[in-house]
Amino acid sequence: RYFGTNGCIAYVHSSTSPDVASMTDYAITWTSGQYRGDEAEHFNPDYPYLENNCANFVSQVLRAGGWGYDDGFIPRNTASWAPNLSGPGGASWTWVNAAYQYTYVRNGSYGYLDNIWNANPGDLLYVDWEGDEEINHVMVVTVTTPEGDPSITQKSTSRSNVSLHHLIRLAEKGGMDANDFIWYGLQRQQQ
Repeated sequence: RYFGTNGCIAYVHSSTSPDVASMTDYAITWTSGQYRGDEAEHFNPDYPYLENNCANFVSQVLRAGGWGYDDGFIPRNTASWAPNLSGPGGASWTWVNAAYQYTYVRNGSYGYLDNIWNANPGDLLYVDWEGDEEINHVMVVTVTTPEGDPSITQKSTSRSNVSLHHLIRLAEKGGMDANDFIWYGLQRQQQ
């Protein structure tokens, strides 16, 4: 945060373009081998564990990529981003909730991605599974297949380098209707 010309506090969301190699290394490490699952022991103990951990995990990936904390004490403040806010607040909603995180990230060093099939490593894909215009999941793109298909890594359900086509098929096998999905892509801005 900084003081604007009118003396009021103005908030600056993380404007650092995260390091993709560090992001993807972290994401793949914490979704592979002994960390493949979604139980508490499959998560980095330096961060809070929640039963629905997709946004918490992507926040950790962004932190590994070099993003600094934006501390505060009000969990719902979209200008705060930290796993443990000052005072009794706990984690910020921008850290642990996909919809709040989307608002925070798009106001930082990420811009709109108009086509999810053009996503590159380091980009973030948010989705509304039910089509009710409420974002309820986030994943990070960790690689692009030789055919150009983005592959994602996520928690809740833990997946590592799964092609987007395959992820959509898995969701449909789980009873979801891909026609209902609304995608919100954010691409990492180069500095």
